[in-house]
Amino acid sequence: MGNTIDGGDSNFTISSWTGDATINLGDGNDNLTLGGLNNTVTIGLGADNIVAGSGDDSVTVVGLVSWLNGPAPETIAVHFSGHGNSFYNGFYSTSDGSAEDYPLPVVSTITGGSGDGNFTLWGGGSVVTDGLNNNIFVGDGNYNIVAGSGDDSVNMDSPFGGMTVNVTLAGSGNSVSGGGGGPLVANISGGTGDTTVNMGDGLETVQANIRLGGSHNTITAQGMSGSVDPGGDGAIVNLTAGGNLDVMVHGAGDFIGLGDAINANINDQSNGLQIDVSGAASATIYNFGFDRGAVLTIDLQFGYPQPFQNATQIVDALQQTSGGALLSYGPDGGGSFLFAGVSVSQLHASNFAV
Repeated sequence: MGNTIDGGDSNFTISSWTGDATINLGDGNDNLTLGGLNNTVTIGLGADNIVAGSGDDSVTVVGLVSWLNGPAPETIAVHFSGHGNSFYNGFYSTSDGSAEDYPLPVVSTITGGSGDGNFTLWGGGSVVTDGLNNNIFVGDGNYNIVAGSGDDSVNMDSPFGGMTVNVTLAGSGNSVSGGGGGPLVANISGGTGDTTVNMGDGLETVQANIRLGGSHNTITAQGMSGSVDPGGDGAIVNLTAGGNLDVMVHGAGDFIGLGDAINANINDQSNGLQIDVSGAASATIYNFGFDRGAVLTIDLQFGYPQPFQNATQIVDALQQTSGGALLSYGPDGGGSFLFAGVSVSQLHASNFAV
């Protein structure tokens, strides 16, 4: 118990079974098999395979671009067991030698663990873990993530390179966020409710396909295209500055907030849908539940003058088109809503608010 092994730049095969081991290795192609708890591994660049131990184990990748001895790209595979494990290849552990001092891309394959894990990856790979309360951060690269069993968080950061990330959730209380200066494609699915998703930061358009399970999920997106299915009852969707976006709601008491510069297609399969419009938004609404308690509220923010003072004025502003009832508002018709397949005569003041 409590072994300490220091090695340089070479290829090592190490077994340590009793736990509390501290292993520091340089660059090379290494194979480590560890047992017990509380093992700490600091490893250089190369093609590495690690069985980390039984829990509370940590693996950190270190290295500078000028020291590369391994294959291109660098790779590492780590299998964890138990709770409280961590993996880190991020800022200040590796460096690509740039002025920004970004981490080196290391393709990382992380498996195992029973919860309370913290995993930071840069350069692509995968994380497949289990249990609750896992925190996963991924930067620049393509990833497949199976986040755990609930109360897990996934953060995606694309500062300059493109990313494609697939995230599969289980359990409830999960959170997913993504953005950055580079293009991001995200596919997010699963969960059993109370999931929170925040996508985009206004720097680049995010393409996301989000399909959540359960109820009471919240999705907030800025500058996003793609598709959204927020799950069952009590879903909340807030959208700003995006286009080519398809939204389907099918619960009871769902809410969609449409901010400035948004263009969306909304498929209303819900009961009691509330749509709040705060900017120059445009949307085509299919199956608008005028007879299922749906309400569209026009309450402009962002310095826009209010185009309507009451619901009756909104009804009076409706125009019949071949595609359905059309509502236009704002300066130069900056916002518009087409109620596809619905005639003006089917809409009433009870379907609108200010």
